[in-house]
Amino acid sequence: MAHDFVELVRSRRLELHLSYQTLAAASVDPVSGAKASTGWLHRLETGAPIIPPSLRLKGHETDYSASCGGWVKREPKPVPGKPKK
Repeated sequence: MAHDFVELVRSRRLELHLSYQTLAAASVDPVSGAKASTGWLHRLETGAPIIPPSLRLKGHETDYSASCGGWVKREPKPVPGKPKK
């Protein structure tokens, strides 16, 4: 499956004549704003070791709570000095 992803990224980048820089600039997570770096894309395509992006994307964090029946969305922690809404 990972090999399929690598081939998809490589083939589409080459098909669209995109550089690593252009593809990285267009690769933005709409929720967190996280971007793929040019180095990450290059290592992905060349098979070099990479550190995968975090699976916990901003806005989608969950915690496991057996008493609540499993994975639940995190409640925001109050910030001292800020009034509650």
